[in-house]
Amino acid sequence: MEKITITNPYGDSLTFTQGASGYMLISRGDLGGTQIINTQETGYQQRGSTVIQKRYGTRVLNLTLGIKAVSENDFKNRLKQIQRLFEAEYTDRDDLSTFTVKFESTGYQSKVTQCFLRETPTLSNKREDRRGFYQRMFVSLLMFEPVWKDENNTEILLESIINTFEFAVDITDSFEFGSLQEEGLTITNNGDMSSSLIIEFNGVATNPLIENVTYGESLKLNTTIADGTVVKINTDYNNPTVEVDGVNAFQYIDPNNSDLNMLLRRGDNLIKFSTDDTDPATAIVKYKKTYLTPLGDY
Repeated sequence: MEKITITNPYGDSLTFTQGASGYMLISRGDLGGTQIINTQETGYQQRGSTVIQKRYGTRVLNLTLGIKAVSENDFKNRLKQIQRLFEAEYTDRDDLSTFTVKFESTGYQSKVTQCFLRETPTLSNKREDRRGFYQRMFVSLLMFEPVWKDENNTEILLESIINTFEFAVDITDSFEFGSLQEEGLTITNNGDMSSSLIIEFNGVATNPLIENVTYGESLKLNTTIADGTVVKINTDYNNPTVEVDGVNAFQYIDPNNSDLNMLLRRGDNLIKFSTDDTDPATAIVKYKKTYLTPLGDY
């Protein structure tokens, strides 16, 4: 069984379920990743043809939805809820509104993606699609980043390496861990693509440094984080942020030792965390595995 949950920018949410009454998921388009289209061109006096690949960074998600109600009032109420769900087209800043789409399928972990609404839902006027308390409709969404991500973060707890190469990890049920090495911790990203990171440094910590030794990337702060203070860094490509207790703190980034778009690459990543302190400090690394299709992880 498949389910798709759509949430608009204001928090309104509806779940459409395959093979069920109420809000119905009748069919959905291709859920795959980035489109690659091959074209062929032949130049002057060229023997044979040249294949040119065009890669599209967005993807259309077409859904056929339905309402199956038990009474006229039930039908009108359900239709009203769908109209309310899709009414948000623009934010207060006149930007396109972002919808969150969650896909669930039996045997797979749920995945989410971000979309724009391409056009308002179209109600089918065909007799077989509109009878009694049944109505079929069509919705077209645009995935502006053609990937699906885990619904929840994977979290890794690190303790800083000091001069003796001590590297301790406090294991709890809510965290995931890689293989411990003298130089750090190997984290294996099983997604289809690299993932951006959320890094949290917890005070006390002096000049904390996170390194992806495998790929030569790092993030360093030139400051002492006080006890009870949390510094949060988000390396998202579109909106990187550095905050101290929720306040912008880009000024603490060491420009000579920082890749603000640091990634956790697909496969093994050797991660090292260190500070200038004589006692170990702690950091939490969070990421969401990223897939080209929501049917990418059992």
